[in-house]
Amino acid sequence: VFIVETLHSGGIALFVFHILRTHSATEGLVLMLGLATLPSLLQLVCRPRKEQYRPVVVILDILAFLAQVSAVSVLPIRNNLTKNYSHDIWIIPLAMVLTSFGWWENFFTGQVGLISKWLKILKRNIRRSRSKTYAFVSLWKIAVTVAVMIGIMGADGIEAVRRLFVLSAHGKMCPRGLNYTDLSADDIHGGHWHWMDVWLVQMLTSFLCYMFSKVACKVHIQTFSFAIPMLLTTPLCFCLLLFACQVQSDDPGYFESILPK
Repeated sequence: VFIVETLHSGGIALFVFHILRTHSATEGLVLMLGLATLPSLLQLVCRPRKEQYRPVVVILDILAFLAQVSAVSVLPIRNNLTKNYSHDIWIIPLAMVLTSFGWWENFFTGQVGLISKWLKILKRNIRRSRSKTYAFVSLWKIAVTVAVMIGIMGADGIEAVRRLFVLSAHGKMCPRGLNYTDLSADDIHGGHWHWMDVWLVQMLTSFLCYMFSKVACKVHIQTFSFAIPMLLTTPLCFCLLLFACQVQSDDPGYFESILPK
């Protein structure tokens, strides 16, 4: 549990604090489609015996796995074809594969060869001691995330790390991204409590997802209830990104009184 959760937290921190902030919003959305590489592989190889000879299901699982792999490799392949080489391009597949470790338990059914017995025991022990184990593992995951975040930001210099811990309003600092636009420090106004807006959005959406998921599991419609939102999320997010980009081109400071940029 300790190793798997450490890999998962490290992958998320790499993905959020390095990959997403160095790529455009649309590229980040494409990369998010490949965060289930390991689950898609386990879904393909760890199939219940009654479903092993259903060709339609097997073909769909193969297509799902290929889609995940393509999302992981699309940017490295594109950069290679366009001769846009980067020394840290290997971080993209690494972070996405590490992130996918967090969901192995949901897709492992025991049909995976010699290590199946050990994984079965591990899965059973995790479910029995989850509440006690994760009381400590959750704190460790927070520490790993903060440590990786500081390490990544530290690569940009000590000033980038210092900005993470500024608690007062600071109008003299401009993000690095402003160097590539026509904006100045006066175009975007930072609020002292903007972090709370982000926190409230995250808390509210997480609570709603948890409650709806709980209801779906109680009435045994979790397959349909989880599949439909996941299918609609990507096109909806893409439409919202296009709308936000269009509005931002007209007004660089839009929505700045509610959420930070």
